[in-house]
This record gives sequence, structure tokens and C-alpha cells, in this order.
Amino acid sequence: MEVYLLCSKEFSQEKFNEVLEFLQSYDGPVRFLRAGPSRGFRDENVSLEDVDEERFFKQEVRICYSRSLRKEIPEKRNEISWKSMFELCQQSRVENNLPGKDLVILLTNIANKANWFSALDPDNPCNGFVHTAEWEYYVNCSEVFPVAYLLASLVLQRHMFKDMESLQKAVHKRPLGCINDFCEHKRDIILKLRTADICIDCMHLLQDKLDPLEIQQILNILEGVRIRMLFNQNFRQNLKPSSMRITKHGKIFLPDYGNMEIKLTPLEKTLYIFFLNHPEGMMLHDLADHKEELRNIYSRISTSGLLAEINNRIDSLVDVTSNSVSEKMSKIRSAFVKSVGKDLAKSYYIQGEQNAVKGIPLDRCLVENGFEK
Repeated sequence: MEVYLLCSKEFSQEKFNEVLEFLQSYDGPVRFLRAGPSRGFRDENVSLEDVDEERFFKQEVRICYSRSLRKEIPEKRNEISWKSMFELCQQSRVENNLPGKDLVILLTNIANKANWFSALDPDNPCNGFVHTAEWEYYVNCSEVFPVAYLLASLVLQRHMFKDMESLQKAVHKRPLGCINDFCEHKRDIILKLRTADICIDCMHLLQDKLDPLEIQQILNILEGVRIRMLFNQNFRQNLKPSSMRITKHGKIFLPDYGNMEIKLTPLEKTLYIFFLNHPEGMMLHDLADHKEELRNIYSRISTSGLLAEINNRIDSLVDVTSNSVSEKMSKIRSAFVKSVGKDLAKSYYIQGEQNAVKGIPLDRCLVENGFEK
């Protein structure tokens, strides 16, 4: 199955890339791809509407709600109809010659008239949208994760229900912590984001509708969102070190922490993978004796194919008169601390006393090194 993501011009390209990379980090038969460039909405289809608290926090039905807000809601906001959003999906489908059975989902910062978080097109449930803005009113984390959750949910809902009518009949008016909670009170969405669950009745709706591997992949994404949100909200107590997966391209993931990727530069990855390959550790001044191994690692990771540049970078890295290695080690440490917190990071980064052997304390039984294959 292929799911094409379309980005409206109002949504940050950087955040769009983060959402796509997060979804793509989960292996399986469901492929998340770019749909191609979007022309954006026509100005005449976007209207500036008054917003009050009652309307801002409700999906369609207007019910009074508490005034205890984290921040003031806007007095006005741009809104657009479902019809215009789904037309943009269909336009992209035609222009990019995308198969009719594959999903095209629009990510947009512009709110919709019905004030929904996400929806599939009632006339063509292979098209859908996710509202990417205003998440600061509902969760204390990056919008990347709730957006990824809703995207994954739409993939399942597309196959659970034959049409929008059957979906609306099956949604839970009272929140259960299931992907099919309607969340009429929009702040109730935190429950299903924290549980990342599908109730038994809804799971039955998936039987024989999707390949088990596709279901498992989507469930892994939902669980990954849950864990990443906990990390963003500093709920890291009593966690054990995650396993680590190194891809054949040198990307570093922590599967047990929501498939979190540790982002490093090519030289930082080279140094890190080198130390992973040497559990006994090493004195920094001995790195010069391993230039060939470092060069081989870097040449597979670096986008530069120039031999002279590769040699120069490695020569500089192992030069005992420079601070290059120490700087790289500091950057690696900061990347892990930023991602998993100070305490958990201690299991992962390169460390050792001054003028002593340096190494990574992580149990190598936890490491799946696809880079070696």
C-alpha cells in the first residue's frame, strides 16, 4: 500500500519532512511518499472567520467548555471548506498520475469549516486531510507526532469503513482511548494520543481488510507516537536502555523509544559507528592507526564521492594536534542528551576519563548493526 503526502504552502516544509521521515522510519509494506508539489489553495476559497472559545474547541457540535486555557485563542483565523481541500488532493492525484487505490493526504495549517482534526473525503475516501496547526492548545510536544498519529489513523479508517456514513456510525462519541474516538471536545484527543490503542470492536472491523503486516506497521507508528510524546513531556523515569538499530546507510534509531532517530553529521556517525565496532574501547591517539577503517565507514555515509575530500576529513579527524575528535564526541553526547535525556543518554555516547580509553558502554547485544552487512 502507498500513501502519498501532500503539503500545503502554509505548512512548514521542515515539519513536513519530519512527519514523513518519522513515518518512513517504520519498516513494513505501507510506503509513505511525497505526492509532489502543491499549487496551494486559491485565495477566494480561504475565508477569515471569527473564532470564539466554543467554536474553537469543538468539532461541529457546539457545547460550552471550561475557560481554563493554556493561552488565548485567536479572535480570527483562516478557514477553508472540505471541498477545496479534497479538490487539491484530487488535483495532485491527477497531475502526478497517482493510482486511484492509493491514499493522498493533505497536510495543511489552514483550519476547516467543520473544525475537524482530520477526515477522509466522503466522495472518495482515498483522499484525506490532517490539520497541522493549533496543537499547542492540546499537547505539550511537537506537532509532528499528533499529525503522524492522525495520518496513521486515516490509513486504518480508510480500510475499516466502506464510506463516511459507516465511519460516523461507528465512531465513539464517548472517548475510549481508541483511534475512532470522535473527540467532540477537541481536548479529549489527548486520551487517544496517550493510549495509542484500538478497541476490540474496532480491531474486528480491520479483520480481513488489511494485511497483518500492514496493520502491525501502523500499530508500531501509533505506539511510536505515544512514546515520543512521553519523551517530549519528560516522562522518562524507570525506562531501560533501548535497543539500537543502525541502517545500511548509517542512520541510527532507538526502536524501543518510538523508533527515535539520533541525527548526527556524517563524520559524527563515522566516529560513533567506529566505536560501536570496538566494544573494548580505544585511546584517542590510537585512532590514527585505524584510518582505513574510518575512511571506509565515512565513504559509505558521506554524500561526497571525492576521494581527496574523504581522506582530508579523516586525516583531520585523527589529527592529535586538533580538537576535531573531542568536538565530534561532544556533539554526539549532546545529540543523545537532547533526544533521551541526561540519564538515559549515558548508556549511548562515547565516554571515558581524560587520557584514558574511550568507549560506548551500551551492551552490544542491544545493537542491530545493519551497516556492517
